[in-house]
Amino acid sequence: MLKDIPVIPYMQFQQYAAMVYYGLYNQNLDSATIISTHQASKESLAENITLSELMNTSKNQKHHIPQSHGSRLAEKTMLENVRCGNITAPPYSDMSDGTVVGTLSNHDPLRQAKNLIITQTTLITRAAVDGGMHSEAAYSLSDFYIQQVELCNTENEVYALSGKIYHTFVKQVHEIRTQNYSPIVRFMCTYIEKHIFEVISLNTIASELGYDTYYLTTLFKKDTGKNIKNYILEQKMAQAKILLDTTSMEVREISERLAFRSVSYFCTQFKKYTGETPLSYRKTVHSPSKTL
Repeated sequence: MLKDIPVIPYMQFQQYAAMVYYGLYNQNLDSATIISTHQASKESLAENITLSELMNTSKNQKHHIPQSHGSRLAEKTMLENVRCGNITAPPYSDMSDGTVVGTLSNHDPLRQAKNLIITQTTLITRAAVDGGMHSEAAYSLSDFYIQQVELCNTENEVYALSGKIYHTFVKQVHEIRTQNYSPIVRFMCTYIEKHIFEVISLNTIASELGYDTYYLTTLFKKDTGKNIKNYILEQKMAQAKILLDTTSMEVREISERLAFRSVSYFCTQFKKYTGETPLSYRKTVHSPSKTL
């Protein structure tokens, strides 16, 4: 019916309104009154609220905002995996961190799912750029996937697509980091990522590939410029930093999880690669200046 509804300029509408008002009440209606009333009604839709009021329990209940959103463990681990191009890691940490997802859309579960995954895609895109992906390529891929999210008709479709988005960006970063490597060295890097929480032996890798250790050591050095044993230690140190940053695990537990032969050896190697002891590093990343 819209095509049959007469449309008139707003100023003309004000004049008609003033004439009707005069006919009803025998009084003039100031156009400023109409405008101020119109603006007031619009402003009432967006409630003015301060941060302290928002943290109030009753306000939270009104706006369906949880009192606590939990820790950022899963999010930080996921984004670090994207930056590192860790193709063997799942989208979220297997450690329960009590994360609570906020309400992004009241009374609309599908819109809630879409808003959540669009936000996640934005964060993943930035992490991929930090990991070496070209910004234009990352943002174009992000735009494409956000459009795909909007086309989803069910929550299951949205969450299934979120896994694909994560793995696509991680794979892109991984390929950029290993693009100049031979297939054999790529396999070695992936093997190390997959078995990062185990004792990684060069002999085992050689057995998997069917080559002798000398050949693999030489080829790895040629492609990466690094000694394979040092590379393994670097990857374990990178994982140790993630665990120190995102969990409350003790240094001993982290050392055991990364399959080091002793805590002292782990601490020595960590200081060698980072310049700090594990505890000192944890204090640094959790200091107020870092948080802000």
